[in-house]
Amino acid sequence: MPAAPLPAYLTSGAYSRAHHAFLVKIHGAVSDHEEDEVIADQVKQAIGVLSTKGQSTVSRMCRFLFKHLAEPFINQSKIAETLIILLHCQSIRHDISTDFAFALLPALGLAEAGKTIYERRIGYLYLSECLPRGHELQLMLINTIRKDLSVPSTTQEILLALHTIVNLPSSDLEPAVTPLLTSKSLLRHENSAVRERTIEALRILHLSTTDSLSMSRTIGPRSFPLDMRRISRLLEQEDDPNVLRALIDLIRYLIKLGVHRIKDETERMFLVEQVVATTADGTGHLTAVRCLRTILGRSPGDGAKKLVFDWLDETLSEMRVESDKGMFFEICRLSASLAPIPSTLNGHIIRILTETLVPSSSTSVPRPNDHMFVLRCLTDLPTAMWAESLGESEMGIIMEGLNHPDATVRKQTLRLLFRLSPELTYQSFSNHLEALRTSADLSLPLNYSNDDPEAKLCAAQEETALRALEAANVVYDLTGGPRLALDWVESVEEVLIALEEARDEPHRRAVWEQGVRSALDTIEKSPSEFQTAIAEHLGLIEQSSSTLDVIRSSVLAQYAHLSEDKTAAVLSALLKDIDNANVSVQELLILACLVLCGKLSPGSRHESLKILSRVLRQMRGSRYILKRCKQILRIIDEDQIDEVVLSGANTVSTLFSRDLDLVKILVAPGRSPASSCTQCFTTQTIQRIVVCRSVPER
Repeated sequence: MPAAPLPAYLTSGAYSRAHHAFLVKIHGAVSDHEEDEVIADQVKQAIGVLSTKGQSTVSRMCRFLFKHLAEPFINQSKIAETLIILLHCQSIRHDISTDFAFALLPALGLAEAGKTIYERRIGYLYLSECLPRGHELQLMLINTIRKDLSVPSTTQEILLALHTIVNLPSSDLEPAVTPLLTSKSLLRHENSAVRERTIEALRILHLSTTDSLSMSRTIGPRSFPLDMRRISRLLEQEDDPNVLRALIDLIRYLIKLGVHRIKDETERMFLVEQVVATTADGTGHLTAVRCLRTILGRSPGDGAKKLVFDWLDETLSEMRVESDKGMFFEICRLSASLAPIPSTLNGHIIRILTETLVPSSSTSVPRPNDHMFVLRCLTDLPTAMWAESLGESEMGIIMEGLNHPDATVRKQTLRLLFRLSPELTYQSFSNHLEALRTSADLSLPLNYSNDDPEAKLCAAQEETALRALEAANVVYDLTGGPRLALDWVESVEEVLIALEEARDEPHRRAVWEQGVRSALDTIEKSPSEFQTAIAEHLGLIEQSSSTLDVIRSSVLAQYAHLSEDKTAAVLSALLKDIDNANVSVQELLILACLVLCGKLSPGSRHESLKILSRVLRQMRGSRYILKRCKQILRIIDEDQIDEVVLSGANTVSTLFSRDLDLVKILVAPGRSPASSCTQCFTTQTIQRIVVCRSVPER
């Protein structure tokens, strides 16, 4: 007779029957709203089980906790079960308004006095995940942690406490537990997991309590509880690979942070020998390479360099890059910091890069991940180490990355070629621009499947324009400062105007959303002086397009920190362009003009507002744009520019740069700007301006 099947909750991975029942309800919900109802019902049940009234003061918490410890009237396994369900609720809920603080005190009681190690682990887990920083219960948790770190605690109890320290470090916790963490009973505990976690806890506590004041040049880095001599002694006595990695990470952390300064080459050589010795069993190479790069610094001695070169040569001769990409990447970074390197070591690096770039299989093109990996390694290495060592086939594959369908590979290829020769990157920009103008050799997006000729041509034009912008971002480096701002603006202007002229008539005046997003993301990541220079140049461009008008409006509203004369000149240029602009972006230009007027002094502002009012009154267009003009005129006529525009300028500019709902609507050719979505966006925009002070209807 066949055995009866096991109950469903035993094979589901659930903690208990109640947890399984909750999961069944959640998986059976057909909407987010229904899931939230299931969660809300579960929270009500949890409140009834945990019943923690009176958590408002520490005294009541103590009385409640004492009652739980002395006379537990609630089954602790039921508390553990409830906490597991609440953790699940918090991870999947959509409505975040529910406060789960009612479960913190029972969780602390379970961590303190659970009957089994499993129950205590659940209490600690809930606190690690849910206890807010600086919560008043944290002081009570410290006592529990101290008790578990003290002898005669079991290994499991110690690990629970150490795990909580790593997840909930605080300035109050550090002085309370540091004497215990630096004791021999933990640093030389028989269990390797305890030793490893103790080292991690010391590092995390030091990192979490290191503030900017203690790290200033005047005061210097804050001291670490263990000095380098004791750490070196622990390193010599340790044989577990995981603990060795933790100690090497600690050495790297202390040197990198400046807590420990290497006194001379003798100490540097000693540390290098110790780190290299930890890899004798064939493990820990990645951690060792990272630590060696920190130890060697900028000007290591010849003895330390030779020792590292010999070790790297031996390591690379046996390396299989398929499983050690992370370590090889770190070796490339270390080799770059030690350049020039021996020819044998350079040969190993080139061999591995070549094998990865030109696979031995029938396919001649590497996988995208392998391609990107090689590009990253080459970018970190000095060009002299590989430019003349790579063969024609390898360089050909690298050049093919310029037309790779993956944008990440394209951008990394552009950066690499720019380091090799800036002319190569500029030539890529020119090729894309020429393809856009002639509609020849256009590029299609990855996985494009639409066979409609018109849609296919439009997608190819936009993809080619996007690749031209990618090349321009590399040619005119964002960190180059204001001197490159004009060149970058001119390149963007060339691309957008070429795209508009290449499009068919129905699409010609449409806004290219992806181009707007790309340009604004580039500007947002650039230095502030670059942003101001771009705003000035964009404001004074002579030829524009619908997409460029959207970019101009956004940038001028957010980044135009110009002098009075330059602001007036930019404002004058915008006012001239409003009439000729696409009707769908006229509103953005008008709002940009309003923001610029608000940045002028009262004396200069009067004349500009007068011109803006005249332009708005003479505006001809749809009822929608006329309504917006009327609202702006009302603000000007009521002389509310100071309290409205100046107080809400940041809000307006944020709408310009962040909210592209309007652009999404405008991408579709022939769509009226008075459509519901556009009207919703522009209504919100105007309301943000006038909300500071209501204006009565006339």
